[in-house]
Amino acid sequence: MQKLVLIEWNEVNAEIAHKYVEDKNYKNLKRLFSFPSVQSTSEDCYDKLEPWIQWVSVHTGQKADEHGVFRLGDIEHCKAEQIFEKIENLGYKVGVISAMNAKNNLSRPSFFIPDPWTKTSTDGSFLSKKIYDAISQAVNDNAKGEIKKSSYLWLLVALLLKSNISNWKTYVRLALSSRKFKWRKALFLDLLLTDIFMSFSSDKLPDFSTLFLNGFAHVQHHYMFNSKFYQGTFRNPSWYISEKADPLEDALVVYDKIFGMLFKNITDAELIIATGLRQVPYTEKKYMYRLRNHVEFLNAIGIKFHSVFPRMTSDFVIYFESNTEMLDAINKLENVTIGSQPLFNTIDKRENSLFVMSDYPHEITKESKFDLPIARLLVPNEHLVFVALKNGKHDANGTIWSNSKNEMFLGLNEKHVLELHNYILNRFSIQ
Repeated sequence: MQKLVLIEWNEVNAEIAHKYVEDKNYKNLKRLFSFPSVQSTSEDCYDKLEPWIQWVSVHTGQKADEHGVFRLGDIEHCKAEQIFEKIENLGYKVGVISAMNAKNNLSRPSFFIPDPWTKTSTDGSFLSKKIYDAISQAVNDNAKGEIKKSSYLWLLVALLLKSNISNWKTYVRLALSSRKFKWRKALFLDLLLTDIFMSFSSDKLPDFSTLFLNGFAHVQHHYMFNSKFYQGTFRNPSWYISEKADPLEDALVVYDKIFGMLFKNITDAELIIATGLRQVPYTEKKYMYRLRNHVEFLNAIGIKFHSVFPRMTSDFVIYFESNTEMLDAINKLENVTIGSQPLFNTIDKRENSLFVMSDYPHEITKESKFDLPIARLLVPNEHLVFVALKNGKHDANGTIWSNSKNEMFLGLNEKHVLELHNYILNRFSIQ
């Protein structure tokens, strides 16, 4: 059985990426775009167009309403069997690096490092656990600029032990310039994840392996208006990013290197690259914020809770010891407003927890004030960290490339992205 490698290149707008490749000599991306490709579709409802929903569809072979996973991290409550376990149960070895909203239910993983936002076990090795802890802490606290020394240390250990020395010059360039060009942190991480993936794959030789890359999605979300191929009327303010900067072009330089590594090292396997969905430019201006300290803020507005866990960007989950505490928390959260606009528009009630999103869309200044009496003495600007101006929004269409000449692959065209699950599973089920 030929091995198969799935690269989850999250949310890439292939049309825009193509334009850069036509404009510049990105030889590896040019090779990628010469592969046979199909277009995927997804959910009809915009609220269900989220990568943590679509990738679960790929992993389970079910649409959103079937698997019922609508929030990042909620995969722990999903009973649907994932493609990772299905393939392992057929007798094959499986390795996973950072697959979004995937849980480790493997009995004997070749390797498994979860995404930074999902609480699930690693493959059990000491190094994988330390790498996961470091990446998770660095990613989740990046907006506050509070990366622990221990996280820096273990990222450095991963770099020294698992990276290709030919990439060190790029790592140094990205690291030294990341204070000024913040998006380069995400590119650094994707390059490191690729190096880790290639190293583990070389050592463990899995039959099916998955690597999730989120850096380009991050760049599109934050800086799509700066793309030289953006045709809209919005512009990012100069205090946010220089009008001369083009982070999308900057990112594709790194991804050209990443795909060069993949092509060089993956010579005996079918290689599939999928975007899951894509991003298109926003048509309205929206700000994005994250609570600076979730525990401190909840205590300040008088909410009693057991624990709180930050998720991606502005999301967090609060756990309670009683239904009374949860109902009281809902009331208090719903009444946190700025200029009569709710700070938390999304509050999902669970069995013993709340999923909350701080999705206030307007600019918060030093003059901004909370309306809620209990929070009136609190200053929004001190409790909320500005993350970004939203540039890219989700769209149901995606792209899938493969180096395979299998006619079954072409049959995926215009199908729901979940059909990728069935295609991959059939590859391993047919002896």
